[in-house]
Amino acid sequence: EMAQLRQHSIIPFSTHNPDLRRAVALGVPDFFVTNFAVLGGINRAIRFIGACEAMGVGFWCYSGDAGICTAAYLHVSAATQWIKEPSQSLFRWQLGDVIEGGPFRQTDNLVAVPDGPGLGVTIDQNALAHWARHYADHGALDHFFDPGLPGRHRRIPLH
Repeated sequence: EMAQLRQHSIIPFSTHNPDLRRAVALGVPDFFVTNFAVLGGINRAIRFIGACEAMGVGFWCYSGDAGICTAAYLHVSAATQWIKEPSQSLFRWQLGDVIEGGPFRQTDNLVAVPDGPGLGVTIDQNALAHWARHYADHGALDHFFDPGLPGRHRRIPLH
């Protein structure tokens, strides 16, 4: 479908489906946006980004994960010349996090790369216990589920 749309649009396309061979064969998408877990971790993500660079396909990082993954995205993005676009910013949807200080937040449209040992973040043990309990009691977070209206999904403001 993207290849058909490409014939009618010069707007760049991106996808979360990291199929580089197919992208090169079809000429779309222009960018991959995906998370490191899907790619098999940080090392494999860096290798995939290198392959994207070799094939002329852009890459940027997904931004719907908890702070630990976000810290990894920030570090890799800052250290990788081929990543020229900022990550998606879905932070407004995050209700909480397991890192000290809570979810990352942007200031003046920027998110600072955390500094310190490792990825530069520290686990908040109380928050980790809270979210573990929440998951055990309620399952995975679903931002669109409205408990007051089962069977319907709420809309999230896009501002």
